[in-house]
Amino acid sequence: MARSPRPMAMVFYDKAIDHDALRAAMAAHPEDDLRVCRLDAENREDGPYRVYRKGKERHFLKETGIMRRGLPHGRMRRYASNGDILEEVHYKKGLRHGPAFRRSLDKGRNEFFIGKQRSGLERKEIEENYVEGKRDGAYHEKTTLEIVEALRVPSEEGFKLEEFVTESVSILTGQYKNNERFGEWHYEGFNGEKQVQRYNEKGQPDGEWMTTYRDGRQRKENFSNGRLHGLLEEVTPDGYHVFQYYEDGRINQMKTEFINSYYETTRRIDWVRFVFKKDPLSTEERRERQAQNARFFGEPEKLADLVLHAAQRGELKPD
Repeated sequence: MARSPRPMAMVFYDKAIDHDALRAAMAAHPEDDLRVCRLDAENREDGPYRVYRKGKERHFLKETGIMRRGLPHGRMRRYASNGDILEEVHYKKGLRHGPAFRRSLDKGRNEFFIGKQRSGLERKEIEENYVEGKRDGAYHEKTTLEIVEALRVPSEEGFKLEEFVTESVSILTGQYKNNERFGEWHYEGFNGEKQVQRYNEKGQPDGEWMTTYRDGRQRKENFSNGRLHGLLEEVTPDGYHVFQYYEDGRINQMKTEFINSYYETTRRIDWVRFVFKKDPLSTEERRERQAQNARFFGEPEKLADLVLHAAQRGELKPD
């Protein structure tokens, strides 16, 4: 459900803001927001303007900027009730153009447990760039999550509440091109997760994505034009591999089963050879296996990598 617009009173000035008229307007409209601006001969806003918002006790400065012939032009700022800058954007003839900064604050929700209370506070800061109304250039997003836990602990009077604060940060960086994510992006999550993302010029996932989890698991995914396509591989902390094979966003069960069966067989053969101190796979054996599976898949480069996974981890020792 859309919110109804807040009531706003207009205060006009000629050459400079009349502060006496502004105070009188605040007194006459104690529950309304105020917009202070100048009009040109065609009744369009033209020149610096200010917006004052009704707070709990008084009006506070909410927004400043410049208008040219009824359109934003130049720097615009929005403020919190304590005066902190929440947003700074540059405009050119009504379109965002140039560096921009945004800060948001979300108090989150409170959670109650037996003997303790937990609340979250999320702060987000974004730095980006615009060219003629579209995101274009470097993007940096920092999110800070602050968790406050109030625990009930014993005291001389019986019990008291003690607060414990933990803070974690996530970072997202990359590039925009023509208002779409483009190229290589990097994400570091709250729980230690790290991810490398890749996008094409349409802003679609494209190429290899690599995710490393806190517990040591690694996950490689291949995308083509926004859909999973090719080999998906997950490596557990103990070095075990699990594979899935996708074609145009859908899993190919036959190839998936074949890959996992082939890997398991190769791993067992190598384990037996290691226990009985047999020689590792020879170059000819490796090439023969690669050729056999390349004919099955029709993708010799990817299959060559698949066959040599164990060798790369030190499980097989090439000649």
